[in-house]
Order: sequence, then structure tokens, then C-alpha cells
Amino acid sequence: MGSNWSRRNSDQRPSKMDFEVNPVEHVPRVLPKNEDPSLVSRNKRMLGQLLGTLERFRKEDQKLSGTEAYMRRSDSLKR
Repeated sequence: MGSNWSRRNSDQRPSKMDFEVNPVEHVPRVLPKNEDPSLVSRNKRMLGQLLGTLERFRKEDQKLSGTEAYMRRSDSLKR
């Protein structure tokens, strides 16, 4: 009697193979970047500040790259 019950119970239980899984297609979110003028100006301002900072570091690096200490450091880093 016990084996009959377990067989019947396992037949009623759905398995993973009983379901067809449809892959979910991810749709990219459309962000209203151009609709909000304050957001556009903020993004431009932040990009300008970032580019200015990068340019400042590039010029500073060019100045320091000719120094003796920089050459010693780069040689030790190569090793």
C-alpha cells in the first residue's frame, strides 16, 4: 500500500520537464535624456569638468615625465 501511494504521489507532482520555459526578452529602457533640459546641461557640465581634469593630469604628467625621479620610478616599475 505504501509503494502504491508514493507512485501515485510522484505522478501527480509536476517536474521541471512538464513546463516549457520561454526565455524573457529584455527590452532596453528608453531614458528621456533629451527631454529634461536641466539634465542635459548637468551632463554637459560634468563631462566638461571631467575632460578638464583629464587634460590637467595629462599636462602634469608630461611635465613630470622628464624628471630624473620619474625615470627612476618607471625603471623600477619595469623590473
